[in-house]
Amino acid sequence: MGVKLIIVSTPIRPEPTTFPPFACLSLVNALRKNGIPDTKFYDIDGNRPDYNDVLDYFEQEKPDILAISAVVSTAYKYTKQLAMDIKAINPECLIVVGGNLAASAEILLRMASVDLCVLGEGEKTLATIA
Repeated sequence: MGVKLIIVSTPIRPEPTTFPPFACLSLVNALRKNGIPDTKFYDIDGNRPDYNDVLDYFEQEKPDILAISAVVSTAYKYTKQLAMDIKAINPECLIVVGGNLAASAEILLRMASVDLCVLGEGEKTLATIA
């Protein structure tokens, strides 16, 4: 059985955006084409599920890798909480953060239970990790 990888978007603004999550969708497409068929996208920004439902989803799915797309710095609090809660549910899950928030890698790696930060395009990096 291969690697189970889930990509999520974090809430960007108080209200969901109607702008398609192109970066996340591009990652899913590239990873599936590169031999990682068990790649999923969970659109937290667009769907705005209750946070407990988010945790229930990850408790059920138990991904090997969680890739968090945090495109704005205001996503720090949500990203930190999500990463810490996922590690509590699934300590073996590798948590990767990409997007503009990844520029704050030192803080994320020290304070937020994040394992890796990716700057720039993540398609090759995630394919290598997986």
